[in-house]
Amino acid sequence: MNIDSIPKKDFDSFCEASKNTVCPFTNKKCFKLSRAKIGICALEHNNMKQIICPSLFPRKDIFDSIANDVIRTKNYTVFSEVKLGDNYLDFLMVDNNDKNNFCGIEFQALDTSGNYRWLFGEKVKPFCINWKTTKKTIMSQLITKTNMFLKEKRKLVLVVQKTFLDYIHFQNLKNSLDGETIILAFDYNNNATSNYRFFSVNFADLITSFSDDQVCLNDIIDKTIKDNRKIANI
Repeated sequence: MNIDSIPKKDFDSFCEASKNTVCPFTNKKCFKLSRAKIGICALEHNNMKQIICPSLFPRKDIFDSIANDVIRTKNYTVFSEVKLGDNYLDFLMVDNNDKNNFCGIEFQALDTSGNYRWLFGEKVKPFCINWKTTKKTIMSQLITKTNMFLKEKRKLVLVVQKTFLDYIHFQNLKNSLDGETIILAFDYNNNATSNYRFFSVNFADLITSFSDDQVCLNDIIDKTIKDNRKIANI
């Protein structure tokens, strides 16, 4: 559905219609309805479509690339939603010829904030991509899960759009598969994917990259005192 073609007065009708919309990528009912009761596939940012729903990720191409370059096999099986302690792994890829040859795979689409209702004239927070929350979500997962795979001397592969990889700004990102966490990045525009590229980063640099935009604690303390923030009760 094209939101721009829906009259503002027909918001409720639009929401009702979207409930029954079949996802063109899964051929099933949309499972990712937002708080505004609208299924969100992608948003445009800087003239590029940014994936919001991971159903848009081209699984076959991605899995074939990872199998070929990471575990080096053409005969593989992929298991989904694999429980790892208190966490879940999106996918586990196993070589059918050697069960000890495997890797973990995490898809990360973009998170959002705000509400679509502002498009229909309601006074709510505008709907937008929440880059910062998405980064915090995936970075905390990467640190935990990468450490688990390192103990088994295996790789974890993060799959993202190239635009999100640029936003994360990993420290000492390598244009190779030598690092301890592998990243497969791709472009997505005009409803098609292209330019699959592998990168990698070491675990120590992964932790460094998690720091929030080079925050300086001394600057925070100075600002807190200057603003005369409320002192907590002790």
